[in-house]
Amino acid sequence: MRDTRLRIFGQLVINIVSFVCFYLMSVTEYGIDPYKLIFYTIITTFIVWELLRLGIMLTRKFYPGIALTKRRLWIVSLITMLIVVIIPYIKFFLGELIDLYPTPQGPIQFYPYLRLMGQNIFYCIFIAAIYEAMYFFDQWKILEKEKEAMRRENLRAQFASLKGQVQPHFLFNTLNTLSSLIHKDADRAERFVEGMSDVYRYVLKAGDQLTVPLSEELDFIHAYADLLTSRFGKGFELTINVDDDHGNYLLPPLCLQLLVENAVKHNAILPDSPLQVTIETKNEHLVVTNNINKKHISVPSEKKGLSSIITRYRLLHQPDITIVESATSFTVTLPLLKHPVYESADH
Repeated sequence: MRDTRLRIFGQLVINIVSFVCFYLMSVTEYGIDPYKLIFYTIITTFIVWELLRLGIMLTRKFYPGIALTKRRLWIVSLITMLIVVIIPYIKFFLGELIDLYPTPQGPIQFYPYLRLMGQNIFYCIFIAAIYEAMYFFDQWKILEKEKEAMRRENLRAQFASLKGQVQPHFLFNTLNTLSSLIHKDADRAERFVEGMSDVYRYVLKAGDQLTVPLSEELDFIHAYADLLTSRFGKGFELTINVDDDHGNYLLPPLCLQLLVENAVKHNAILPDSPLQVTIETKNEHLVVTNNINKKHISVPSEKKGLSSIITRYRLLHQPDITIVESATSFTVTLPLLKHPVYESADH
């Protein structure tokens, strides 16, 4: 433990307080040599401090950490009482040794013994309180760092789990789209594969991050919308009305892809009745709306897309998303983050 400054300045404070409060009268009224008294005060303070410090260090070795604070305090209290009992004899012996007293004192008397015990209790409580407070604060900081590290690791693991669910789901849907295009138009299928590779590259990259800038997510959704247009033609329409100053705001990655995919999954997409998806910003929120044109045959849904978004916002300790469904539209409002929660899920 690096406590050199504490030992120097702490002992200096105790020496000054002791001399002024307890020993000054001995110089003015009893004629005790002030230089001998200063030497006596410095030596006895050093002995008390170092003995108690040694006891505190040994106690920490056997009872470390915040969890054992109560037991450690009990042991330190016992050590303190032992020092309080023994030190008066050491002080009296030292005073005799340096001829501090003007007249021979003889055996230590009961009242002077109690007075020295009272002084030592003051010193020891002061010393033990400082050391324990410093130790407790250091241990608390270590505990907080460990908790933060555990929370980040838990966050990373949960995001990795969500990523493992989303990526295969995304690949499955795009491969289905590709399969349908191959039979209809080989050239469009080839262009789709090229676009799909670009899109999936972003999926892999973004999956390693907890948040991404809105501008990057919008670039991605443009590319993803191109894939959908390759498949559905005029049956799919995407409108984006996002303020430029919101580009640096953050959100969990792939949220837009999941919402658009969800809209495609549950609605009929026809040239004369297109699926219209609108993305816009309102009051530091991103609002994604699609018209409702339910398929005649209902599609089984595990709601992984919306559940994934909800879970990620909660893991980031952000406000919940808002979902509003009416007879004609389905709207999801996503809070936008101004600052990154963590730099990366790998932290």
